[in-house]
Amino acid sequence: MTTYETLWLPAEWQDECIPETLRHPSDFIHKCDDGSFIVIPKTGKDDLTPEGSIEEQEYMLIRISVGEIVRFQPTEQYGWFTLHVAEDHSFWIDGDYPSKANCFYESYAEDVTDSLGQLVEQCGEDGGYMSEGAHEVQVYWWGDDIAFRFEIAPDGTPRFVEVGAIQ
Repeated sequence: MTTYETLWLPAEWQDECIPETLRHPSDFIHKCDDGSFIVIPKTGKDDLTPEGSIEEQEYMLIRISVGEIVRFQPTEQYGWFTLHVAEDHSFWIDGDYPSKANCFYESYAEDVTDSLGQLVEQCGEDGGYMSEGAHEVQVYWWGDDIAFRFEIAPDGTPRFVEVGAIQ
């Protein structure tokens, strides 16, 4: 059975174009020169330096203090697959992905749907059926918001601690 890495993104950053997702909510924390803390986009999960300057990311910053709650969303990326659409609009996909997948992205039209069937039915020209042939689609999962509390560990490390799911 294939396992997939769970990555995270602050929920308020969820949009059509998002910054890099990271391995843990704590990876987004940045200590400013004045001793305060912010949540800021980072270069990537293997390079936790801030993406650009703080001034360039001002619109994305989340200023945090000890005890504050920040909502994050988990995601798993399952990869790119070839979706085959027949003339009668039946379809099949090359490969397998987990059944919890809830995001299907077709890059040509830049559409995202909740299922492959919806993608085939609604993501063709003028919002109709997709054309017959092979289409590249990305498959992934986004989870619901989970609350994390900001705290400073006894060793002085800033971190987020999971509080729980938000209904």
